[in-house]
Amino acid sequence: MSARVLQRIIVRMLFDPTLVAAVYADADTALRDEDVTSVERSWLTAIDPRRWRADPHRQARALHGLVQEFPVSAAVYRRTAPLDTLLRYFSSSDFHACIMTGDSLAVVFGGWLQKALGNAHPVGALETMICARRRQVRRGLTPGSDWALNPAIDADHFPFGTLAYYDTVLRTVSRAESSLLEYLLAGTAGETDAFQGGSDSEALVIEVTDTGGVGDASPELVNLLRRLRYGATHADVLSELSTAGMETDEALELLKTLEGEGLIVQVAGVLEPISFV
Repeated sequence: MSARVLQRIIVRMLFDPTLVAAVYADADTALRDEDVTSVERSWLTAIDPRRWRADPHRQARALHGLVQEFPVSAAVYRRTAPLDTLLRYFSSSDFHACIMTGDSLAVVFGGWLQKALGNAHPVGALETMICARRRQVRRGLTPGSDWALNPAIDADHFPFGTLAYYDTVLRTVSRAESSLLEYLLAGTAGETDAFQGGSDSEALVIEVTDTGGVGDASPELVNLLRRLRYGATHADVLSELSTAGMETDEALELLKTLEGEGLIVQVAGVLEPISFV
């Protein structure tokens, strides 16, 4: 048995009273998929069950920190549901899987909140991208890749009007005299206008740097950046740019420009210096 597994089960129980109830009712069944023995399960139930409830505000404090990273999504959520229903996250399969795998609690919360908003709503996806890039976690790259997105960069296509809507709600939230949590708890937070997207799409680049932000870009650039999300070989990138109508020298110049702007990086810095044909 890994001590880490037991530690992570304890964390889950500290946050989820439904898991505590299940473990005390039948630990073998509740933890049947976990790598713990019957003796180790008995350690969990040997504790006075009131100890798990010693900090009744643990979930609320954690939620406070999470919504700080998703102010627009949280404001949109408040249009149709009370804020405290977001506490359901701590009983969700997403939360429990996140603790066991060691993934980012905030990024997984973003994915869960996106589902709660309805996967068709764009701000959940946008803020989850921002959250993930804020941590600059390197994605799993395709073996042999030469080029990849900067870990602080992402790009995608969104319904037309997403950026304008995001900026409008964010400004409204930011202008509130109270704290974000107080604003979200207030009745006025539920008056956020519904998103009215167009049938067209807009291409956006997310740049989580000191001088970056979220901005629009050409669909062609976003397609290239998306292609490099998980890396690509130098030859494949040149081939795709050639298919798009670029001459080799134009493609090399574009790669050099994108690298200079910090949008893409050489994965291991092993390419020869870019020269023009």
